[in-house]
Amino acid sequence: MKHYQDKKKKRDLLLTSSHDCVKIWNIKNLESFFVLKNPKELKLQFEVSCFLNIKNDINVVIKKHKLGKKEEKFIEIYNLNKEKIKVIKDNNTKDFTIFLDSYYNNDISYIILCNENFLIKVYNYNKNTWTIYRAGYGSGDWISQFEIINNNGSLKMIGATSFGIYLWDFKTGKLLSTIKEENERNSPFGLCLWNNDNLFAGLGGSLNLIKIKSDKLIKTKKFSRHKEFIPCIKKIFLPFYGECLISQDYLGIIKLWANNHK
Repeated sequence: MKHYQDKKKKRDLLLTSSHDCVKIWNIKNLESFFVLKNPKELKLQFEVSCFLNIKNDINVVIKKHKLGKKEEKFIEIYNLNKEKIKVIKDNNTKDFTIFLDSYYNNDISYIILCNENFLIKVYNYNKNTWTIYRAGYGSGDWISQFEIINNNGSLKMIGATSFGIYLWDFKTGKLLSTIKEENERNSPFGLCLWNNDNLFAGLGGSLNLIKIKSDKLIKTKKFSRHKEFIPCIKKIFLPFYGECLISQDYLGIIKLWANNHK
């Protein structure tokens, strides 16, 4: 599920997707005003989807997978009237995508794909160009998600595989720093940016606070409360507690982490 704040119409939108349907909901009244289904005769599956800001207009990105003897994978972009406005189909769309999201900065729209084979691929919508972020070489492993740091206009990308956490220069794709995890029980899954200097990562059953300093990733603190892998970490604000974290593990246990009671 993806959330988007529609500032023009002052509403909160929620995007949900399955293999054969993408919907957008108005959260206030739970109205589903955008429904895009796959005709069964086309033998298509939706892999992943997200919102895309193009010059402050809301659009939808869908990564599609055509089944059959000749498999094809490509990206389609729709406006909220369900009109197809662009198709992206080249060698960079052939990988299986685990996680998809977008990023908007300095009037440039980016589509970001976390893929198998240690790759993040970023598509610059304005220039029709790709930047590749590589965490290793070979096949089999995947990058599960990403975070982007904007520190006074200097952009950095952070991604996680089951072997470690990686920091790249966003503009060039150059790998800057790595935290390797040799123990399978400590495989990183969830990532959550706390601020431009600190990141939380789920390593095994523990939350780890990682400092980002001078293009380096440095472990600083460890909080052990979960018994299983932590695929999901989110930052929220609660009036009584202030800035907090919510973490969920593979057992379905959800925990709320508060810094100080007010």
